[in-house]
Amino acid sequence: MAARRSGLPLRRFINATTTNQVTAYASGIQVAEAAEVLPRARTEEHQTFKLKVGFDMAADISAVCAIQNGLSASEAIACDANQAWSVDQAQRFVTGITGVPLQWLEEPLPVFAQTTQWQSLAQSCPIPLAGGENLSGNAEFDDAINLGHLSVIQPDVTKWGGITGCLGVAKTALGAGRRYFPHFLGAGIGLAASAELLAALGGDGLLEIDVNDNPLRSLFLLAQNPFRRENGPATTALDSGLRRIPMRLINTKRSMQKCAEPASHCQINYHRSATRRRVSSRPFCALG
Repeated sequence: MAARRSGLPLRRFINATTTNQVTAYASGIQVAEAAEVLPRARTEEHQTFKLKVGFDMAADISAVCAIQNGLSASEAIACDANQAWSVDQAQRFVTGITGVPLQWLEEPLPVFAQTTQWQSLAQSCPIPLAGGENLSGNAEFDDAINLGHLSVIQPDVTKWGGITGCLGVAKTALGAGRRYFPHFLGAGIGLAASAELLAALGGDGLLEIDVNDNPLRSLFLLAQNPFRRENGPATTALDSGLRRIPMRLINTKRSMQKCAEPASHCQINYHRSATRRRVSSRPFCALG
């Protein structure tokens, strides 16, 4: 609300010298369906893909290795186990994919697992561990950051703390040498808020983009059009802040049906951007 009153985009209200671009990755990809989903994600110029694992150990290991073998030199994968494993199971998975350069392994253990279990896994695992979407409260985030078992911190603006809370967590994480990747998998308002916060904070974090169809996200993008094209079809720009969706566009089945289309139809596209990490280029959203 303060950003709206000031007439500034949220990112510039937080940081007047912020970049207008955030790098994105493709999320929501079930590992068993990756052969079908990855080609669609590539059409949106994604080069980093997060795979959901934790279903069948042998099948997950086999699929992840096969997917890695099919990537181009500029592409990379991460995995999200959604709290599915014990320490022994997580270590079995990591051993099974030896040689696969995962960018990060997300929530391999339950959020309620003992800190010593997280630390044990982190010490034996060559892959950066990620988490945070199911943490709540500054104390839990401070422990995760300061104890060092999470290399990637992922607060979710729609699950805890909002902009103010997640801004503080992200600053603490970056100050401690961790990476900040906002977690988000839902409708358009949270996506826009996550992009604004990531842009304001800088760092090398990535914006999570669900590549599955989502009518609520499509409704928001079509009604408010926060992302607009800039400098050609490969780039998008974010309009000036988060605004209210007209109520006439909500609460009607017809509106939802009209907007039930892939995200690629909602003027979200990506442009390639050089980075200093393993992947030489990734898509980004340009923010206006």
